[in-house]
Amino acid sequence: IMIAFFFSRSLDGRGIGTTEIYDPTLNTWTAGPNMSSLGPYNTGSGTSNSGTPGMRYGHRMAMLPDGRVLIAGGLWRGADMVDYAMEDCEIFDPVGNTMTVGTSMNAPRGRFGLVDIGNGKFLAAGGLYYQAPNSIPAYYISTSDAEIFDATTNTWTSVAPLPHGMYDFAVASPAAGRVLIFDGFDVEGTEAGDILLYDDIFNTWTSVGTLVTSRSFPFSNGAHVAVDVGGQDFFLCGGAHYSESTGQTTFLTTGERFKY
Repeated sequence: IMIAFFFSRSLDGRGIGTTEIYDPTLNTWTAGPNMSSLGPYNTGSGTSNSGTPGMRYGHRMAMLPDGRVLIAGGLWRGADMVDYAMEDCEIFDPVGNTMTVGTSMNAPRGRFGLVDIGNGKFLAAGGLYYQAPNSIPAYYISTSDAEIFDATTNTWTSVAPLPHGMYDFAVASPAAGRVLIFDGFDVEGTEAGDILLYDDIFNTWTSVGTLVTSRSFPFSNGAHVAVDVGGQDFFLCGGAHYSESTGQTTFLTTGERFKY
């Protein structure tokens, strides 16, 4: 049986904390256990935990080597109607049909990249969070922070940051210990068309190319946007293109390929 989750953002933008499990044999969806994490949010003078447990969107998920599912980060709407990033993680166990709180990430992030890099390790990079200083105005920031989750030790370890903050990008692993990131929004909310490569052995990020058309992938799971069509030849299509000259966003129907 293949286990999957369906998470959504509610009509009021708060996100939901329920889960569903799909059985491809029976072609049915059944209710799964609810999430329980309640991410703290910064009110400008401290943190608060006022809200409904489990609600999140813009999070990422990955299948661990033992068949459990890691649910990491995401955005959570506070009582002040601001969407705050979470560092909270949860683990779904399909055998016991249970949800347990996992080890938190070192940095809160939503709409980020999470990818399996082999040997029970997973890279989380970039993302969006809300900066709420003691003085106003508060604003959203794209982070350059990156970290690796080790399923064997159940720990998150910070690694080399991205060259700049970014979010809503496509991500793929061309080989064990290596990660490709395709474009996405940067800290200013613009797109640069960057293609970046992370090397786990040297703990470095390197620019390896530029997209023909800069594009971001809002609210998608970036790990399923860039697809290896064979021989480390990656295809990605669609997305949103922002024109700095006109200030307009266009949804794309085009695709392009990148040979690693």
